[in-house]
Amino acid sequence: MTLSELSYNVRTYGKVAGIFFVFVIIFYAVIVLVLSSTGKNSNVPEANGLNPKFGSIQKVVFEEPLQTEKLSFVLDTIDGAYPSATSSASVYYVKLPDITLVYLKRVEQIAKNFGFDVEKTPYTRIDDAWVKYESDMAVLNINTRTFHYFFTLKPANKLQELLSASSSADIATAQDTLTNRATSALSSQDSYPENIATGKKNMVYLRYDYATLSWVPAPDSEVPQAVRIDYFRQDAQLPFVSPRFFSSQNYVILAPVGPEGETAEMSYKNFTTIDDGGSFYPLISPTDAWKRLEEGKVTTVFLAPEHTLPIKIRDFYLAYYDPESYQEYIQPIFVFLGSDNYVGYTPAVKDEYLLDNTTQSPTP
Repeated sequence: MTLSELSYNVRTYGKVAGIFFVFVIIFYAVIVLVLSSTGKNSNVPEANGLNPKFGSIQKVVFEEPLQTEKLSFVLDTIDGAYPSATSSASVYYVKLPDITLVYLKRVEQIAKNFGFDVEKTPYTRIDDAWVKYESDMAVLNINTRTFHYFFTLKPANKLQELLSASSSADIATAQDTLTNRATSALSSQDSYPENIATGKKNMVYLRYDYATLSWVPAPDSEVPQAVRIDYFRQDAQLPFVSPRFFSSQNYVILAPVGPEGETAEMSYKNFTTIDDGGSFYPLISPTDAWKRLEEGKVTTVFLAPEHTLPIKIRDFYLAYYDPESYQEYIQPIFVFLGSDNYVGYTPAVKDEYLLDNTTQSPTP
């Protein structure tokens, strides 16, 4: 190889090496920039514990509001201070079941299980979602998409027969025996999912009020005519509360009280969620929640007819609202408990993440 050829090769390879070195520098700079940007973005939700992936969500709708006069309140907690509360909590998406062509078979099976002759007494439609079966003895409403239902005996005939047997009610029957009988009734309708099977249960003794055609708590001085077993949803990150607080939308009423009690009324309105851990949203503080209470912006869901003002608030805390009718998200609320059985609810997610309820589309 001559000197001129060597000089030419050196210049050629030098240019190639220089270009390669420049590309390496640029590639390294891009990698560093991407990693730096990714690190910054991932640190924000980790530091704050937030990932509001649903964006703005519909404000929770309280289904059993109580109309009252203007109320006044005073804080009456043990230490005279607001309770502590987390600054964020998960919001869970609720998926409606897909509409299928076999819904009629499922609806008919529920009706048959309750003793209806679906051939002789077909259903009548209440609206786009609900249908009704009715016989001389009972009424059954079923949602054709969620398969929620409400069953009740009519005051005459069968119910009257069960109520007349209350004089021989076995009020000494163990609560476990009564609960097991009620649970069997729910299970027979495939209405006992894990989220209520593992939740708390509550038992109340009842009598039937013919004036209002409704069940009311039985006085201690009377022999009860029936027993109601409520099934509350299993607690998650926070406890769950129902629209009526003291009772659940998932329950069974047995009459008369005893191991042979029959189902006089039964309701199942339970929604499942997508089990993905939900999405964290920022919450208002206890101070902000109390301010809403003083401004009359808290929904009253229960209060004794005879009450004294100001109402003494003895506790308030965060909980999840368990809706009776479909709402797209299960979300946290503040619950206020006070004198004269006062119960009040207010949304806990910060306002900037909530949409006005007037934009909510109708759902089952």
